[in-house]
Amino acid sequence: MRQLFFALLSLCAVGAFSAAARADAIVPAYDGPPLAPFALQDMDGNTVDLAELRGQVVLVNFWATWCPPCVEEMPSLERLQDRLEGKPFKLLAVNMGETRKQIGDFLEHLPLDITILLDPDGIALRKWKVFAVPSSYIIAPDGRVSHAYTGALEWDDDRVVELVEQLLAEG
Repeated sequence: MRQLFFALLSLCAVGAFSAAARADAIVPAYDGPPLAPFALQDMDGNTVDLAELRGQVVLVNFWATWCPPCVEEMPSLERLQDRLEGKPFKLLAVNMGETRKQIGDFLEHLPLDITILLDPDGIALRKWKVFAVPSSYIIAPDGRVSHAYTGALEWDDDRVVELVEQLLAEG
């Protein structure tokens, strides 16, 4: 598992160089295979089951505290969540293999009010074949992955908000 994280770190650095510079990029449509739902614990020990969020637009973001582009985009994820407050939208930030304490220490320096899920054994990582962080997936209300993006992005960009609102209207 440690080797996998070092590989992700390498890809994270590549993603920072190529994707973070393209703040005007929109999230492309997902063209991969269906992805299996997962159930993971949040920071408070509550289980969040992705299958139970059907009917909402869900943004699943895979990240790690040691990944600079992940950290860079986290505030924009929170701002996106704030912009969509009151709508059937859910942000799930799936942390890759770190402990509650590591994440808690990180949140002392960058306080965030988002749902952070723990994936200590990389179960969701493997199910979703995530090979680089940050990697994000937008799930439509019907439960299908509609869009995906690897790399850092300004998630509160108007075009991303419009995309989510379009999916909400379709649902």
